[in-house]
Amino acid sequence: MTQFATNNDSAITVSHSFNGGGTWSRVKVSATATFPTVVQFSDLAVGNDGTVYVTWIRCFSNGSTGDCGGANAELWFSKSTDGGVTWSAPAKILNATMLAPDSCGAYYGCVPGTSERVSNIPVIDVDHATNALYVAYYHYTGSFMQVRVIKSTNGGNTWSKPKKPAGGANTSNQWLHWLSVSPGGKIGVSYLQMGTGTQYVARASVSTDGGVKYKPKVKTSTVTSNTTQDGFGGGFIGDYTGNIWTGETLHQSWPDTRTGTSADETGGVTP
Repeated sequence: MTQFATNNDSAITVSHSFNGGGTWSRVKVSATATFPTVVQFSDLAVGNDGTVYVTWIRCFSNGSTGDCGGANAELWFSKSTDGGVTWSAPAKILNATMLAPDSCGAYYGCVPGTSERVSNIPVIDVDHATNALYVAYYHYTGSFMQVRVIKSTNGGNTWSKPKKPAGGANTSNQWLHWLSVSPGGKIGVSYLQMGTGTQYVARASVSTDGGVKYKPKVKTSTVTSNTTQDGFGGGFIGDYTGNIWTGETLHQSWPDTRTGTSADETGGVTP
């Protein structure tokens, strides 16, 4: 999680318990970032051997509106081999990825063409068959938000070039992404996708060959939603989505606005 001080300095911390949750200890993973630099949006995964992996972004509040929107961000990583007691020196995964501009008064950017705030969680998961690590995030190209996935086969020492699970040229916004790896090694990436206007659908992309290629994306929502019908005047459909494998089926959750207000909806795909 991110710990913010009263002066807006920030640090990534992880809490652990060795007695079934009776007591907890919190350990700082990252160095404290001095505002206007911010560390935020952490995620965590655990490998077969108990190694704990944590990812987060580090952004610089020098966008055109004086915050992280439209500014460069870095993806960072650390791991613990003793249950979270000690952590490796934080290492940079990606030198820079751009966040979507702040066009709606949201510190970390907004979905272009809407008033919806957006987060950029570097979602990490482990392939328990091979111990490969996968991280999903979005990159703003200057026109669109594009979901990308990177991979490490050596515990995070080095990372692959980014892949586009949605495939093809990016001519639409993709956001609120999530990633999980099945026990059989299938990589499932889910996200919301929007073309022109404010309507969006939920989609998923799956790789069955370790992320080398992704099968054609599948629409998992049965209706089209609209950010203007979120129940908050078009300003908040929700911050998060998710997905998880059950056997050979990837189950996805997302904010759906078919009733005129944002509500959780679920769907799935069996590749």
